[in-house]
Amino acid sequence: MLGALLFISISFTACEKTETGATGPQGATGTANVQYATWNALDMNFSSSDSAYTQTITADSITQSILDSGVVLTYMKYTDPSTNQTTVLNTAGYMDVFFTAGTINLYSYYDYTGLYFRYVIIPGGVPTGRLAASSASAYSKEALQKMSYEEVMKLLGQQE
Repeated sequence: MLGALLFISISFTACEKTETGATGPQGATGTANVQYATWNALDMNFSSSDSAYTQTITADSITQSILDSGVVLTYMKYTDPSTNQTTVLNTAGYMDVFFTAGTINLYSYYDYTGLYFRYVIIPGGVPTGRLAASSASAYSKEALQKMSYEEVMKLLGQQE
C-alpha cells in the first residue's frame, strides 16, 4: 500500500505544468469580410413589355467569385406611418432577384418604389458543414436566404 501511494505521489510531482503567457486584450468582433450596402430607396420602372416593375442596381462588390462561391442576400424595409414600426423583409419572398457580376436585377408585379433596399454579401472560402453555430459558414446558401434579416445580422455579429 505504501508503495502504491509513493508511486502516485511521484507521478503527480513528476508532471510538469507549462505556463501559457498572459492573455491579450479582446479583439473587435469580426465580420468575416461580410459587406453590406446602405439602405437606399427603390425607384422601380414599369416595363410594358413584361407587365412588371423592374430595377437594376449597380453593385460592384458582387463579383463572379462571390456568385460562384459566396452568398448575396437582399432585404427591403418600410416603416408603418401609423405605428412607426420598421419591418425588414427578405426581398426574395416578394420579387424575383437576379444577380450578375456588378448588378442586381429586380422584377415584380407590384411597385415597391419608396421601400428601402439593402444587399448583404457573404464571401465564400470557408466550406460549409458542422462549424460553430455562430458562423455563417455553417449554413447552406438556401438556409441563409430563408433567414430573417434579424437572424442574419445576429449571426454575423452586426448591429443595426
